[in-house]
Amino acid sequence: MEFDPTNQVTLAVGTNKGQVAIFDLRKADALLVKDHNYEEPIVSIHFHDLTNHVVSADKKIIKAWEKATVCKNCCAKTFFFTQNKLMIIIILDTNF
Repeated sequence: MEFDPTNQVTLAVGTNKGQVAIFDLRKADALLVKDHNYEEPIVSIHFHDLTNHVVSADKKIIKAWEKATVCKNCCAKTFFFTQNKLMIIIILDTNF
C-alpha cells in the first residue's frame, strides 16, 4: 500500500490475488483496478511523480501505467523476469 506523494488522498493497494486498486479516500469505491493476471501477491507499489505513473510488481512481473488512466484501452508497460533476464514489452491490453 502506498499514498500518492503529490496529493495524499490517492492510495494504491495491492492484493494477494495480484490486483492493484487505486482509491480516492474521499470516495467509497476504487477509481481503478488493474490485474497482473498471474494471481501472485503484489509485493511492491510505487507512485512515480516525475512521469505520473504507478508501478506495481509481483514475483513474476512489473507493470507500469499512467495513474490518471481510467480508460479500458490503456497502454501498459510490462516487464517480465525469466531466469535472470529482463524482457520489456509494451502492450495494449483491455484487461490490464
